[in-house]
Amino acid sequence: MVMTSKSFVTIFAILACFEVMQAASSKDMKPGFKYPATIVETLQEFAKQRGISESKLADSLFELVVNQPCWRQGGIGMLGNDTYILIDSDKNAIKVSGKLWEGLPNSQSQTVYLDGQKVIEAGALDGKSEPVVIMFSKSKVRFIDYKNKRAGYFRRFPQ
Repeated sequence: MVMTSKSFVTIFAILACFEVMQAASSKDMKPGFKYPATIVETLQEFAKQRGISESKLADSLFELVVNQPCWRQGGIGMLGNDTYILIDSDKNAIKVSGKLWEGLPNSQSQTVYLDGQKVIEAGALDGKSEPVVIMFSKSKVRFIDYKNKRAGYFRRFPQ
């Protein structure tokens, strides 16, 4: 069996959960046993016990959280009820609240922000809402949605 990065992350997450559940249900805990305060500390301790480096842990968590492929339908990637990325358009394009925004040609990389109502190409955000970061590249459109705690990418198949 070939161990892919995705299978490593899945196994890693499952083992970490089992270990935390086992520790939480253990009746013979030693006095002074302290639970890690956060999931990050739990994963760091799990990695340390198994000789997994911090950089490998960070890479695995990045893969698990940010680098997940998302389903596209008809050349469109849906981010929310009224927010769509036009993945295979000739230009980097987003439709937000019924308004179309077009950027650079799809062969060029570009990063933009959404504040929930409009696309902001560059400059300071107003700080009133949590932004959605969208990164266009020739082969993928990546996104990080802080408000809805989602991230991933849509594959591009330009004409």
